[in-house]
Amino acid sequence: MPPPRRNGLIARVLGGITHVTHWNNSRKIAFTLAEVLITLGIIGVVAAMTMPALIENHKKTEYSSKLKKFNSVMQQAILMSEQDNGDCGEWGKDGGIQGDIKDEDGNNDFNANATVTEKFINTYLKPYIKIVSIKTLANNEVGSNFGESYMVFEDGSYVYIHNGNCVDFVYDVNGPKPPNVKGRDAFHYLLCPNEKCQTHTWFAGRCGKFTFNGMKSASRAQALEKCKTTPSYCTELLEMDNYEFRKDYPYKL
Repeated sequence: MPPPRRNGLIARVLGGITHVTHWNNSRKIAFTLAEVLITLGIIGVVAAMTMPALIENHKKTEYSSKLKKFNSVMQQAILMSEQDNGDCGEWGKDGGIQGDIKDEDGNNDFNANATVTEKFINTYLKPYIKIVSIKTLANNEVGSNFGESYMVFEDGSYVYIHNGNCVDFVYDVNGPKPPNVKGRDAFHYLLCPNEKCQTHTWFAGRCGKFTFNGMKSASRAQALEKCKTTPSYCTELLEMDNYEFRKDYPYKL
C-alpha cells in the first residue's frame, strides 16, 4: 500500500528544513573563514613588527658567542705558541714595525704584505689553532680592506690579518657575507711587538698581548663614544661588556 500523501508533504518540508540548515551552516562557515582571515592578517602584522627585533636579538646572541670563542681560541693559541717561539712581543715579521711594505712608487705592495702575513700565520699561529684553511687575498677581493691573508674557521667565520706596524686581526663573524663592516660583523684586534711601545709611548702596556684596537679608554662611557665615531674601536667596548651587545650598542648587526 502506498504511503499516505502526508508523508510526501513531510518529506518536502523536511527537505526544506535541510536546505535551510545547509544555508545557515554556509553562513556560519563563511563567517568563521572571515574571522580566520582577519586573525591571520593581525598575526601577519604583528610578525612583521616583531621579526626584525627577533632576528636582531638572534644575531646578537650568535655574534656574542662567536666573539667569545674567537678571543679564547686566540689567547690559548698565543700562549701555546709562546712555549715554542718565546714572548709574542718578540715575534718578528718582515718589515718590522713599519709594516705596509711599499712598492717602488710608494704605494702599498699588497702581494709583498700578503707574503709577510702568511709567513707570520704559518710560523706562529697555524700549528696551534684548528682551522679549515689559510688563504691569501687578491687586491680588491672581498676582505682585502681588512688584510692580505685570512684564516677560515669551522663555524664559517674568518680572521683577516694585515701587515701594519703591529699585526692587525679583523675577525668577521660571518666570513665574506655582507655587510663586512667594522662594528657590525667585523671586529678589530692587534698583536703588537714590544718595539712598538718603545717608539709609541701612548701604547705602553698594550704590547706583547692580543688586544683591542686603539688607545685604552678611561671609562665605558668614553669607549662607547669612541665606538660611535670610529667603529674600528668597538672591540674595546665589547670587551668591557664581556662581548655582549648591550642596548646602547650603537650599530645594527
